[in-house]
Amino acid sequence: MDGNQLVRRCEDVAEEPISPFLIQADLDDRQLDDDAEVGEWKYFVLDPKGVTLRSRPTYEKAAKLKARLEEGEVVEVLERQEGADTVFLRVEGRDGSTGWVFTTQPGPAPFLRLLEVEVKKCSLYFQVLATRGCPLRSRCSLVDAAKVGKAEAGQLLRVVSRLEVGGTRCFGLESGEWVVCPKDLEPPLKGPLEVRKMNNEEAEVQAEESVMLRKEPTDLPWAATKKVLLPKSKVLAIRRAHLQGEMWMEVMQLGGMSGWMPASDLQLEFSVSDLPRRSR
Repeated sequence: MDGNQLVRRCEDVAEEPISPFLIQADLDDRQLDDDAEVGEWKYFVLDPKGVTLRSRPTYEKAAKLKARLEEGEVVEVLERQEGADTVFLRVEGRDGSTGWVFTTQPGPAPFLRLLEVEVKKCSLYFQVLATRGCPLRSRCSLVDAAKVGKAEAGQLLRVVSRLEVGGTRCFGLESGEWVVCPKDLEPPLKGPLEVRKMNNEEAEVQAEESVMLRKEPTDLPWAATKKVLLPKSKVLAIRRAHLQGEMWMEVMQLGGMSGWMPASDLQLEFSVSDLPRRSR
């Protein structure tokens, strides 16, 4: 290539038009970086169709990833950037995947897709009141696809987090599931209830007859077990629960057998024996 050819090639490159859309995109990206806010927030996915993560803070479909967030998921946000009529969020999903989403769907009929919420940490106990039990869910959603199990009537649940969205209350369980209580329906749970650890205090069965241990502190048939404690048996008291006017005790016997029984059938260092005895 001679000198004249090189000059002509450089002139051709210099005269090549630059797309104004590319310039605008660069300016938008720089503005987003300037407005970046780093921290930790909790957001709730409102969109019934869910949200697809993107590789960068943009509306462009080409940036979509395979990872998704479903309605009712509570996600941790690590970074926020202001955009045109929305806020871009860098989120971390339950599986550890990260990506970008936006709070408001643009267009002639915009709607909110993600909402910032306050998740309150706690350590509280609730008992299932619903006679048919209540569904356990993988996320704070009432759709059938979110159901992962069932808590039986009378079952004791430990709640470690709570949040409320539009009057609907959601209880996060120690086991990882959620119980969702719509605002217009009778709540399936009762609580918080008084449940205390007993530090493995020694106790003796003082009932005149054998006592059947139960899976949960309830007399309902489903909670019955084949585990039986004989009179004068020695046990360790693990927890006590005051439920609907009656004291229950969770006990354990050497060898691993454990379950719930009425506290009035035990003799402890403190005087639970003074409690009214149950009629059999």
